[in-house]
Amino acid sequence: MALSIAKTHGSRNDIFVIDGAPDDHFAPGEVTRAVGLLCDRRRGLGSDGVYFVADNGDGTARAWFFNPDGSEALLCGNGMRCAGRLLLDRHQAESAVLHTGPYSFTVRNAETSPHGVRQVAVELPPVDFTPAEPIVAGGSAGPSSTSPYPHSTPPAASRHSRSPTPTWSP
Repeated sequence: MALSIAKTHGSRNDIFVIDGAPDDHFAPGEVTRAVGLLCDRRRGLGSDGVYFVADNGDGTARAWFFNPDGSEALLCGNGMRCAGRLLLDRHQAESAVLHTGPYSFTVRNAETSPHGVRQVAVELPPVDFTPAEPIVAGGSAGPSSTSPYPHSTPPAASRHSRSPTPTWSP
């Protein structure tokens, strides 16, 4: 089986972008294992994840992201910029739309870096701080944390916790 794979990078993440949908290349039960092997830096080529991108040929594409362990995630922002840049280059376009899960993301050309690198930006949907169903409502209705800092996990396309801290040092 031949795969068209591009190894890309964005903000210190290296991401494989594969042309086509996951099931174009793998049986449903094989995707997790294949991605895990591909991303393994000791046994495979190594990366921080894989985007499968099915280009519709009209400046839009359907995208699926998989973490390096082979688990599927809704998106990876840095990886989306990488996949989007490939679409922009392929179609010589100023913008492209990637659809993932229930979301659509517009990727646009951005300013060139001081080092001459052409950059792209992804327009993310706004975070909803007033959801109809709270993620955590005084119980374990959602993700939990043992952090001593107050934090919130608002529903967003990329699920991350936000924790304001007075000071932080690694």
